[in-house]
Amino acid sequence: MDRGVEFFVDTILLAKDGGKSYVGYVNSGGSISLGDVFHVAYVIPRTIEDVRMERPLSPPVNIRSVCLSVESIEVMRQKVQQLSHGITAIVRLAGEGDDLVLQGDWLSTA
Repeated sequence: MDRGVEFFVDTILLAKDGGKSYVGYVNSGGSISLGDVFHVAYVIPRTIEDVRMERPLSPPVNIRSVCLSVESIEVMRQKVQQLSHGITAIVRLAGEGDDLVLQGDWLSTA
């Protein structure tokens, strides 16, 4: 399965207006920019033992279809156009399936 650009959702913040922001980082596949669309949400099971033993990532499970466009990216209280690999940011998404995204999920552009 080609995973495209992967964004890991570390935390979900709820705004007073009911909107959601996703705190996380691009884990693989390059970078994300405003207007990019995530098509899939999933979980990659991982334990501390997996990390310690340097085991490869397991295949994704609990795969869900979404259509979420990147509306804004904020890094260190600054709005940016693009988020590169490994930098933590607050990302606002709009579209279908935001109710399916959970803390600890991975979002993919593939």
